[in-house]
Amino acid sequence: MRTGSNKDIAEHAKMHDFMAGMHEGRSYGGHLFIEGRAIYSYGYHFPIALRLIDGWVFNTDKYSVTTSRHQSLVKTQLSGHIVEANTKELKELIAQDVHYLKDVMLERL
Repeated sequence: MRTGSNKDIAEHAKMHDFMAGMHEGRSYGGHLFIEGRAIYSYGYHFPIALRLIDGWVFNTDKYSVTTSRHQSLVKTQLSGHIVEANTKELKELIAQDVHYLKDVMLERL
């Protein structure tokens, strides 16, 4: 049974370390970065995920092959409740400084 190449295993380990404390910083040549509670790919125009107190909001929109890879790496590290959103919705939640999943659900009603 194949479990992944050494490169894939190394990338997942690097992502785990990158996200472990959700400290602001950059990874993957500066193209994937954390600012506050949000994770971005290649700039503020494409947030990948937003960490909430009780879960995550994950962006399901597609942008590029590299951004899809970033999304895949990030998603493997998410745990707990995950709500899916598009780029516009996720940007609005970041701007509104939403902290709880219940607030995300209320925004959608």
